[in-house]
Amino acid sequence: MDSIGTEKPKLVFWGSQAFAMMPFALYILIGGIFSVGLHYYSMKGLIFAAVISLLAGFFLCRNKGKYWDSIVHGLAQYGNSRLIFIFLIIGIFSKLMMTEILEADLSG
Repeated sequence: MDSIGTEKPKLVFWGSQAFAMMPFALYILIGGIFSVGLHYYSMKGLIFAAVISLLAGFFLCRNKGKYWDSIVHGLAQYGNSRLIFIFLIIGIFSKLMMTEILEADLSG
Protein backbone atom coordinates (compact mmCIF):
# COMPACT_ATOMS: atom_id res chain seq x y z
CA MET A 1 0.00 0.00 0.00
CA ASP A 2 1.20 3.52 -0.66
CA SER A 3 0.55 6.67 1.39
CA ILE A 4 -2.93 7.27 -0.07
CA GLY A 5 -4.14 3.82 0.90
CA THR A 6 -4.49 2.37 -2.59
CA GLU A 7 -2.84 -0.93 -3.27
CA LYS A 8 0.00 -0.97 -5.80
CA PRO A 9 -0.46 -3.47 -8.60
CA LYS A 10 1.73 -6.51 -8.14
CA LEU A 11 3.40 -8.55 -10.81
CA VAL A 12 1.15 -11.23 -12.23
CA PHE A 13 2.62 -14.15 -14.12
CA TRP A 14 1.02 -16.46 -16.67
CA GLY A 15 -0.10 -19.71 -15.09
CA SER A 16 0.42 -19.07 -11.39
CA GLN A 17 2.55 -16.96 -9.10
CA ALA A 18 4.93 -19.93 -8.79
CA PHE A 19 6.34 -18.84 -12.15
CA ALA A 20 7.80 -15.81 -10.38
CA MET A 21 10.58 -18.11 -9.13
CA MET A 22 11.35 -19.34 -12.66
CA PRO A 23 14.09 -16.76 -13.43
CA PHE A 24 15.85 -17.52 -10.14
CA ALA A 25 15.71 -21.30 -10.68
CA LEU A 26 16.75 -20.95 -14.31
CA TYR A 27 19.77 -18.82 -13.35
CA ILE A 28 20.94 -21.44 -10.85
CA LEU A 29 20.38 -24.22 -13.38
CA ILE A 30 22.20 -22.54 -16.29
CA GLY A 31 25.01 -21.27 -14.04
CA GLY A 32 25.41 -24.76 -12.59
CA ILE A 33 25.51 -26.35 -16.03
CA PHE A 34 28.22 -23.94 -17.15
CA SER A 35 30.39 -24.21 -14.06
CA VAL A 36 29.89 -27.82 -12.91
CA GLY A 37 28.90 -29.57 -16.11
CA LEU A 38 31.05 -27.76 -18.68
CA HIS A 39 33.86 -26.59 -16.33
CA TYR A 40 33.53 -23.07 -17.76
CA TYR A 41 34.49 -20.78 -14.88
CA SER A 42 33.94 -17.33 -16.32
CA MET A 43 31.76 -14.35 -15.59
CA LYS A 44 30.58 -14.53 -19.19
CA GLY A 45 28.75 -17.76 -18.42
CA LEU A 46 27.05 -16.20 -15.40
CA ILE A 47 26.13 -13.10 -17.38
CA PHE A 48 24.64 -15.31 -20.08
CA ALA A 49 22.64 -17.20 -17.44
CA ALA A 50 21.39 -13.91 -15.94
CA VAL A 51 20.29 -12.47 -19.29
CA ILE A 52 18.49 -15.68 -20.31
CA SER A 53 16.78 -15.82 -16.90
CA LEU A 54 15.65 -12.20 -17.02
CA LEU A 55 14.25 -12.69 -20.52
CA ALA A 56 12.43 -15.86 -19.42
CA GLY A 57 10.83 -13.88 -16.59
CA PHE A 58 9.91 -11.15 -19.06
CA PHE A 59 8.03 -13.59 -21.28
CA LEU A 60 6.26 -15.21 -18.31
CA CYS A 61 5.07 -11.90 -16.84
CA ARG A 62 1.74 -10.38 -17.87
CA ASN A 63 2.67 -6.74 -17.14
CA LYS A 64 5.97 -6.34 -19.00
CA GLY A 65 6.56 -2.69 -18.03
CA LYS A 66 6.03 -3.37 -14.33
CA TYR A 67 8.47 -6.31 -14.58
CA TRP A 68 11.32 -4.11 -15.85
CA ASP A 69 10.43 -1.39 -13.35
CA SER A 70 10.79 -3.97 -10.55
CA ILE A 71 14.18 -5.08 -11.87
CA VAL A 72 15.49 -1.53 -12.16
CA HIS A 73 14.14 -0.69 -8.70
CA GLY A 74 15.93 -3.72 -7.25
CA LEU A 75 19.21 -2.74 -8.91
CA ALA A 76 18.86 0.89 -7.84
CA GLN A 77 18.66 0.11 -4.11
CA TYR A 78 21.73 1.39 -2.29
CA GLY A 79 22.90 -1.97 -0.94
CA ASN A 80 22.53 -3.72 -4.28
CA SER A 81 24.26 -1.01 -6.27
CA ARG A 82 27.14 -0.95 -3.81
CA LEU A 83 27.51 -4.72 -4.16
CA ILE A 84 27.46 -4.50 -7.97
CA PHE A 85 30.11 -1.77 -7.85
CA ILE A 86 32.33 -3.90 -5.60
CA PHE A 87 32.05 -6.86 -7.98
CA LEU A 88 32.96 -4.62 -10.91
CA ILE A 89 36.07 -3.36 -9.09
CA ILE A 90 37.06 -6.94 -8.19
CA GLY A 91 36.63 -8.00 -11.82
CA ILE A 92 38.73 -5.12 -13.11
CA PHE A 93 41.43 -5.74 -10.50
CA SER A 94 41.60 -9.47 -11.26
CA LYS A 95 41.90 -8.74 -15.01
CA LEU A 96 44.77 -6.35 -14.32
CA MET A 97 46.52 -8.94 -12.16
CA MET A 98 46.09 -11.59 -14.86
CA THR A 99 47.58 -9.40 -17.57
CA GLU A 100 50.53 -8.50 -15.31
CA ILE A 101 51.18 -12.17 -14.59
CA LEU A 102 51.06 -13.01 -18.29
CA GLU A 103 53.39 -10.12 -19.16
CA ALA A 104 55.85 -11.21 -16.47
CA ASP A 105 55.84 -14.77 -17.82
CA LEU A 106 56.38 -13.62 -21.39
CA SER A 107 59.14 -11.16 -20.59
CA GLY A 108 61.28 -13.22 -18.37
